[in-house]
Amino acid sequence: MRVIRLALIAAVVPTMCSYTAAQTHKAPFTLTISTDTPTVKSGSAVSINIAMMNTSNHDVSCSKVYMDSGVDMSYHYDVMGPLGERISKGIRKHPELEAGSIFPCTLEPGKSSIVPSTSRISALFDMSKPGMYAVQVWRKVKGFPPVRSNKIQITVTP
Repeated sequence: MRVIRLALIAAVVPTMCSYTAAQTHKAPFTLTISTDTPTVKSGSAVSINIAMMNTSNHDVSCSKVYMDSGVDMSYHYDVMGPLGERISKGIRKHPELEAGSIFPCTLEPGKSSIVPSTSRISALFDMSKPGMYAVQVWRKVKGFPPVRSNKIQITVTP
């Protein structure tokens, strides 16, 4: 009987420990997005601000990769249209010829990006139809699921 109990404990304890470790294993930063213009006229540029906060106990890269279009390509963008449909990125002729700039950045533990990234998402997505759009960004982190921001609403008027 004692052997069975020991075998059961030996099987259950490592499983419980790995479950607890997985629960406490959180991403090293958070993302928060906002916009200065939650309502825009159809055809106007739509821009969002992206702020990153280091929630870990070590430095985190907050480097930015801006293309000439004004989009920070270090993030991925999810845009939902007025009817709840996912808006796909527009097709650009020769995106490989588009110039860009890399801005290295490191966030110390507990610090936030002083100047949020600003991305002109209307350069990637057709947001010209009137209605309400939902926007969210995310960034990949090695060893973690992608870190997702909050969602914001942007209204496009005729």
